[in-house]
Amino acid sequence: MPPQRNIASQAGFSLIEVLISVLVLSIGLLGLGGLQMASLKGTHNAHFRTVASLAASELAERMRSNPLAVAANQYAVSMNAESCESMPDKQCVSGVSCSYEESAIYDLYRVNCGIAAGEVQTGGIQYDLPTAFLSVDCGAVTCETKVEHNILVRWNETDDADSDEEVQVRSYILSFTP
Repeated sequence: MPPQRNIASQAGFSLIEVLISVLVLSIGLLGLGGLQMASLKGTHNAHFRTVASLAASELAERMRSNPLAVAANQYAVSMNAESCESMPDKQCVSGVSCSYEESAIYDLYRVNCGIAAGEVQTGGIQYDLPTAFLSVDCGAVTCETKVEHNILVRWNETDDADSDEEVQVRSYILSFTP
């Protein structure tokens, strides 16, 4: 007669096997969580670069539409958050007649500070980028028409290339001739 096996001892998983599988699963999920965090950080930093390039392009188009102010060197400035403390005297929007100087002041304010509608602030690099800075220059020569202009947008962001949370200064430069 063949020996009988103990069927009850082979009926299911042991507690140790279940704990090991839960440990392996949790390590995998922690890895996925870290990947998700790195992806979010990279996406956030890419958003900052997009905002900077759109702001520089917007200012370049505003400068191209106001050649008298460009010729008079009205756009060669450096602006930061303190530049947003006082609004321009005139809001140069459609239906409002402005001189080229007033238009240049409004253009710079609009790109740097955005617009406020009551308590809501929209646009402007000061509200879309952390610790933003905007400047327009022409290198060693005076800024005027037919001279290459450089629009610099600078901001702070966390470095996504390593594990620390140290802030890095990033910049976007648009060179163009109005």
